[in-house]
Amino acid sequence: MPPDRGQASLEYVALIAIAALVMASAVALTSGGIGPRILFALQRGVCAVTATPCPAPHRFAADLPPCPLRRASHSEELEASVVFVRLAHDLGAQEVRYSDGHVDVTFTDARDAGLVGDLGVAVRLGGLEAGLDARAHVDLAFAAGRLWHFPDQAAADRFVHRYGSDQTIVGRAVNDLRRACFLCRVVGWQPHRPRPPDAVFHQAGARGHVDLLASDGASGAAASATVTAALGWREDRAGGRTLYLQLSHAGTAELFDVLSLRGSGQDSGIAQVTFDRRGRPTGVTLLGAGTLTAQAGAVAGPLAGYGGAGRMWEGQLDVDLRSPQAAALARRLASAAAPGHWGDLPGAVAAALAWARGHATATVRTYDVRNRSARGAAELQAGGEVGGALSADTQRLRLVATSTRLPGLPFMPRDDCAL
Repeated sequence: MPPDRGQASLEYVALIAIAALVMASAVALTSGGIGPRILFALQRGVCAVTATPCPAPHRFAADLPPCPLRRASHSEELEASVVFVRLAHDLGAQEVRYSDGHVDVTFTDARDAGLVGDLGVAVRLGGLEAGLDARAHVDLAFAAGRLWHFPDQAAADRFVHRYGSDQTIVGRAVNDLRRACFLCRVVGWQPHRPRPPDAVFHQAGARGHVDLLASDGASGAAASATVTAALGWREDRAGGRTLYLQLSHAGTAELFDVLSLRGSGQDSGIAQVTFDRRGRPTGVTLLGAGTLTAQAGAVAGPLAGYGGAGRMWEGQLDVDLRSPQAAALARRLASAAAPGHWGDLPGAVAAALAWARGHATATVRTYDVRNRSARGAAELQAGGEVGGALSADTQRLRLVATSTRLPGLPFMPRDDCAL
């Protein structure tokens, strides 16, 4: 019979290994730091029975930010075109409620200016007549926004009720008249001014849009595509700054008769670098999202209304740049990018990507989407085409599922992200 000395230790190690696999597949993460605690406990258990050096105890901090449980947004756009010049003004408001109870409210103000072109072809075959119309515009787009943090939903609702009228086209027009009215200032009938925001952002970019319409008068089909690229920066009241690049693409296909059916898809990507108040980089975030929705509605002359539902999938990758290793890699990249040292640039980039893969936190989210939209348009031919349109869009997102992968652990569900 072989000796059984040490058999208990071997079985103990095997049990811990099995427990590690079970915990890795069954444990759900929260924002309270449970991930590193599990990994630390397993490491301590293994080293205790294998006589290997154990990791030193350390303070555990929250390893994950709170989850965005619900998002609600409303935007309105006023568009005007004169011959081949297009101008647009977009106002929006968004609320995001997080798993720790706090709510962020963002007010946005965007303005577009660009050139528009229109090409139409009419075909007549016997008693049938059909037409194909193509319309395209290229714009320069500028946007600004303000963000406020609130401890709960009730405080956010009071804020939006008091100041949200300035984020609608009609409300902004009325408030601008009140601001310009001397008598209104005398009697104190002025729009309310919100407190200073917790963060502000500005962005500038370009947008290209194409519309195709095939119709025989009563029914037809339409398709559109939009491509947007923007560069922006955000400043927090605490002194931090974020520089970001955003790219997005959206497409829509529609069949219309008495009832209009429409399907749309959108994908976007954001790359951002965060800096502290001293200008030192603290983190890199890559965010990608894709949305698919189906809508049904009715078109009556220049008026159209739609409502529908869909899903959005969102992936996020976060890399913390505050460690000594990240600082060393950043210095190596900066040195390799200098003239005369470009030969080391491929190796520096490869080392940075390899380090990021092993130290990044990845999160995948799925949202249920509900949206509705309305649009009214008018055109006038008087020595040149003059047109205008007013549209309103409302969207509500509800978080369905979230999984996060911490460094050294597989993807795990987030218990604190369940509604």
